[in-house]
Amino acid sequence: RLKRCICSGEELSIEVKDRFFRKMPEVELHNLYGPTEASIDVTFYEVQAADRLIPIGKPVANTRLYIVTEEGSLAPIGVPGELCIAGIQLAKGYLNRPELTAEKFRELPLLPGERLYFTGDLARWLGDGNIAYLGRKDTQIKLRGFRIELGEIESAIQSYTDRIETVAVVSQGTQAESKVLCAYYSATEQIDSGQLQTYLQRHLPVYMVPLHYQQLPALPHTSSGKIDRKALSRTPLNVQKERAVLPKTELEKQLALIWKEVLQIEKVSIRDDFFQLGGNSLSVIHLHKRLTEQLDPNISIANLYRYRTIESFLAYTSQKSHAGKSQTMTVPERKERLLQGNAKRSQRLSKRKGTNSDE
Repeated sequence: RLKRCICSGEELSIEVKDRFFRKMPEVELHNLYGPTEASIDVTFYEVQAADRLIPIGKPVANTRLYIVTEEGSLAPIGVPGELCIAGIQLAKGYLNRPELTAEKFRELPLLPGERLYFTGDLARWLGDGNIAYLGRKDTQIKLRGFRIELGEIESAIQSYTDRIETVAVVSQGTQAESKVLCAYYSATEQIDSGQLQTYLQRHLPVYMVPLHYQQLPALPHTSSGKIDRKALSRTPLNVQKERAVLPKTELEKQLALIWKEVLQIEKVSIRDDFFQLGGNSLSVIHLHKRLTEQLDPNISIANLYRYRTIESFLAYTSQKSHAGKSQTMTVPERKERLLQGNAKRSQRLSKRKGTNSDE
């Protein structure tokens, strides 16, 4: 007799949604969102069995929602920001905590008279007017100059396959500049981390693609039932070291020498990752300067983040060089190509007229 099921209080995962519809395909499933400070639920969304992204939906009656950027402006469609709530259901504040009340309940200059509750949750507008939840603001990190929402990466990983049940992305490293993104996940069967990384490279900016991937039987949780990110950040990385492939060609040796000098290390394999060897945003600038001076003045820093090994970088430059040669020719090459074309056209005309090419 069950007609509909309403869930709230915790993020609805793809795995739970799929399990629900396998067992109860005829029952409606509604995803709601809301904090205690706004008398609980302020959004609703009717989930579909085919959804690969589960929004928190649109505002309920008498509720206005805003997504605000760090600069205090209203975020356009697709741009992450802090979710803010306005409406008749807002609490007056926190009992005996005026400082916290002033911090969380306030107005924006561009919305005078509109009292907002700043939730601390990150979200973005979707094109259809729904809102996608991206996680807590305290999971937002800054890495090598880029501001990254970890929840956005986690959503992309979960969209890769329905076999992944839970996922968390954390940053690890001894210093701020040596931190790297690490993805931990549990799944119903083995996930190929290489294929997952390739998928993310097509769907995320290069600076948001995790460097390390580790599948665990289950992710650790806190006593409140949330994923324990601190415990994960202390989890030893299961980095698989493949056999070193030493540079052989003159170009490989030249690049390896530059890497060793920039990173101040003794040995480099052409399959070593620049950042795994200790590279950071500052050393990338030094590497870029050396490469533009000695190899190619048109190399971009973005491509040094994208092609992190000597092997992949040379494959990219070789492909780029080949494409350039096919599109641009020197003056003698153009002249030779023109003469060849004229000769072929003369031969075709000669055959049609029954004369030789001298005529």
